Amino acid sequence: GTGRIPEAIVEYETVLKIDPDYTLAQRNFAWLLATVGLPEYRDADRAVDLAKIVVARSPDPLAYSVLGAAQLVAGDSEKALSAYRKGLAIAPDKGHLDLAVASLRYLGCLASDMTAPVADALEKALIVCVEAGHPPLALQSNVAVVDRIAAKDPALAWRYLEVFQAEYPDHPDVIRLTTEALNWGGN
Repeated sequence: GTGRIPEAIVEYETVLKIDPDYTLAQRNFAWLLATVGLPEYRDADRAVDLAKIVVARSPDPLAYSVLGAAQLVAGDSEKALSAYRKGLAIAPDKGHLDLAVASLRYLGCLASDMTAPVADALEKALIVCVEAGHPPLALQSNVAVVDRIAAKDPALAWRYLEVFQAEYPDHPDVIRLTTEALNWGGN
């Protein structure tokens, strides 16, 4: 989680060789391959394959979110939107819905003054998000990685930031990181 992506990939591959049916490892590996902030480590096709296995075994909201992210990164926004919708439709409790709403707000796709998610507003926000090519949760989790590694590995933090500047140029956290980056060194 601190920018050691190649090591994480090797770890997941090792775990899945030992236990090919380890659903949690498959889901987390699919998420990593689909949403990692550095494009050279993304593998959308493999992420889709893993996520499909996870959804077949454990069709829960999080599995559908991972599948949606993988399909979005693979360039199939129709299938991604369908997966996200399925995940929201079967949410067993408010938790997943709240997480989706928070992520869509974070990406600027859903108004922050909306007190309760209204189905139409949520659907429109989801469409905007998918059309922009932004998997919900991905930027948020990657910004957290940059915040953690900036002091330890400024060069790696800069690499992440360059990707975010290209993909999310107007996002407030990307603007904040750009300002903070002046003090990181390592560029």
